[in-house]
Amino acid sequence: MHGQGPGDGILVRLAEELSLTQEQTAQVKAILDADKKALDAIRDSNTDRETAHAQFEAVIKASRAKIRELLTADQQKIFDAMKPAGHRGPPPPPPGTSCPAQE
Repeated sequence: MHGQGPGDGILVRLAEELSLTQEQTAQVKAILDADKKALDAIRDSNTDRETAHAQFEAVIKASRAKIRELLTADQQKIFDAMKPAGHRGPPPPPPGTSCPAQE
């Protein structure tokens, strides 16, 4: 088996924090695997950054909805309080640009 991919960390986090059953874990893994393929396809396309970002967000939103459907009411409450992976605020400015406050 290969090393852990980006989706593996998410799966472990969800399994631990939501106390997923083996069946739920398998179903979530299938969703994350499909998402990885979709996100890789977006990454590999020649789509502009803004469009790619919108496509990424759509895939992640759909994935969260699919995962949420698999959960019990108690698990859904915990899941709803969890921030999606990678959502840590706005992205930094592009390289070579400066922030207005620095000028």
